[in-house]
Amino acid sequence: MWKFSGMRVSNTIALLTVMTMLVFSTVLVSNTSRAATPSQFSSTNAAIAKAFAATASAEQSGGNVTALVAELNTALNLTAQAENLNLSNSTGATLLLQNATKIAQQVSTQAISVRSAGASARQTLTEESIAGAIATVAVAALIYVFGGSIFRMFWYILYKNYILKRNTGAGETNG
Repeated sequence: MWKFSGMRVSNTIALLTVMTMLVFSTVLVSNTSRAATPSQFSSTNAAIAKAFAATASAEQSGGNVTALVAELNTALNLTAQAENLNLSNSTGATLLLQNATKIAQQVSTQAISVRSAGASARQTLTEESIAGAIATVAVAALIYVFGGSIFRMFWYILYKNYILKRNTGAGETNG
């Protein structure tokens, strides 16, 4: 047991309490100083905004942006978690912000290839539509020009064994 000479027990308890409070306040101040800074939040938000713009551009080009939107949602969720965690666990908040920034940068990179794939698919669709319209017009023209002779040919093939007789009316006689 500790023995303090010349001090009363109440003074010793008060001194230990003050020292304990100083140690804990130092720990709290050091944790607060390591908290994620507003500039880290703003750079993460800027990366997410850039990724969103790239995703919107890819969607306008006809690309399938479903996976990119899901990744952007993940980055936004990580940013929200970092905001909630910033005061209690600043190291975890900083890691979440770094992960969100990394995801946003990956989305920006992937959006370029999705945009080019969408533009290519749109070009192919346009070419197929034009080719279909030309084929429809060509078939319609061929039917118009050769339709009568084709119809007569099929008629002859279907009914070549039939003998046509003249239908006489009720008052007519053959004679």
